[in-house]
Amino acid sequence: MGCCCSGEAAYGVSLAGCDRVNGVYVQSGSYGGRAMFTHREHGLNLWYNDGEWRIGGTRDYYYVNKSDDDNPPITGWIIADSYCNSDATSPCPTVSRKLCTCC
Repeated sequence: MGCCCSGEAAYGVSLAGCDRVNGVYVQSGSYGGRAMFTHREHGLNLWYNDGEWRIGGTRDYYYVNKSDDDNPPITGWIIADSYCNSDATSPCPTVSRKLCTCC
């Protein structure tokens, strides 16, 4: 799933039907009052906006979660119903906090 350096906040996305979204997302700033994370290889984002968490890019969403949690939710992801990337397929992903170590 990749790696990140110690001290970076990160999340792992796994089990998604669209393999492109799977991997490590490292904190890259903030957006919508919450931390924003960027995929280490593909540049996709994991961020909160307009009442939901999203995985994808601007107006190019793969999966969303209607949770208002401060951190990305673990379960409850669904395929985006607006601005949906055509590669988004079931199953929907699981998100987990990642412990970072340098490679």
